[in-house]
Amino acid sequence: MNIPKKIHYFWAGNNISQDGIRNIINVKVENPGFEIHLWGVKKQLFFNTMTSLDIEINPLSETKSPLKTGFFFHDSEDIEKAFLSLKQSPYLKRQNEYEKIIWRLNAIYHRQINGFYHNYASASDIMRLVILYTQGGIYLDVDVELAYAVPKFSLNSLPHKTDNLLKRKAILGNIEVTQGIAFGDTTGSGWTENKFGNAIIAAPPQSREIAILLMIIDKRIQVMHDEKEKSECEDNGWVKWRAEPRLRMGGTMWATGPRLYCGWFKMNQEKGCPSDAKRPRVDNQPNSNIPSSELLPPENMRIGRRGEVIFNSVDGRAQWNKVRQKKRDHRDYAAESPFDLKSSYNNLLRK
Repeated sequence: MNIPKKIHYFWAGNNISQDGIRNIINVKVENPGFEIHLWGVKKQLFFNTMTSLDIEINPLSETKSPLKTGFFFHDSEDIEKAFLSLKQSPYLKRQNEYEKIIWRLNAIYHRQINGFYHNYASASDIMRLVILYTQGGIYLDVDVELAYAVPKFSLNSLPHKTDNLLKRKAILGNIEVTQGIAFGDTTGSGWTENKFGNAIIAAPPQSREIAILLMIIDKRIQVMHDEKEKSECEDNGWVKWRAEPRLRMGGTMWATGPRLYCGWFKMNQEKGCPSDAKRPRVDNQPNSNIPSSELLPPENMRIGRRGEVIFNSVDGRAQWNKVRQKKRDHRDYAAESPFDLKSSYNNLLRK
């Protein structure tokens, strides 16, 4: 295995669900020797749920590992440090005004995590790449399940004591990342279905490919915002992305989610891997019908061979695209710039 033995999760919003914690613990049980890193704005998003499940934790511990079994908790302070560490990226440093790129990514994250029109899916899309760039390892959405794993913490189990995990060979212990990034199949079919999701990503620290994807996110958000600046009406890409449920999903898929990756796969196939010395260009517009929306990553960027089922199917149906009516009545908030970090913080008052 040529990447750190770390499995990362990111959570935003209310307390993580009990099923989410159970699933994370099951993944840990099947991967002894791996660290589990739980990222969120507040550690209590995890602690509260663990307490409800009678899992022993010590929130007052001075260490980063309240659990004795390799669980590490990261809050907003650690998230800000992760963004700041991007300034040491040799690939980002080659870009003109690279500090502005990092600042914009941070501002976009805060815009998506806070306020009337928060978009937790988009915030998670950004954070998973920032986390992988700074620490390396494997990122999993909380609903990712290992195929054929025996549940050690099921709905009907007795209170689980995390100090008594079984020792076994790690299911994810043989992952090799040869191209700077690798993806897991999210269909449960072992790469036999022509569908792609970004719920499972592996990478070494300071991966050039991760840096490129972060730059593409920055560029695509700018494309959406430029549409707003050029339009005198409210019907533009940026406002619609934030305010309209249907376009919240499509815009997120294009700007930070699976369609971003598929566009990158297509660009690599057509023109070769983009140089790390050049800023990636954006081929597609957010409202276009992207023919590569179900393009799979090349075989050398896949976790597992064709027909090898490692993960169960991930439910990608979006619930976060819905916008409550009271939010639709304040469309001026939807027009706020994604690059105004101060305004993003102020949005905490309008949740």
